[in-house]
Amino acid sequence: MMKKKIRINVTQRDIDKGRPNTSKYCPIALAAKRLFPSDNTISVGVFGIYIWKANRRIATYRLSGGAKDFIIAIDKHTTPKPKSAKFTATLIERY
Repeated sequence: MMKKKIRINVTQRDIDKGRPNTSKYCPIALAAKRLFPSDNTISVGVFGIYIWKANRRIATYRLSGGAKDFIIAIDKHTTPKPKSAKFTATLIERY
């Protein structure tokens, strides 16, 4: 069975508004929020994207390899080049 994949398109605006070292407000989290209902909370770590609803994790997506380098660059206050990025994430758990 194919695992569900999502595409995350990080824009320059996400990079500008994103906060380093903050899982809920990093550029990837801001971009991922556009893909899910507004009552969900999105957090991101170097492993993946975590979807929460009412303080309960409901799904975990594993990020593609380039996302880790992108997150590290943001957290070190280094502007990634190019100034936008596209990543995929694969659903690995639904709770």
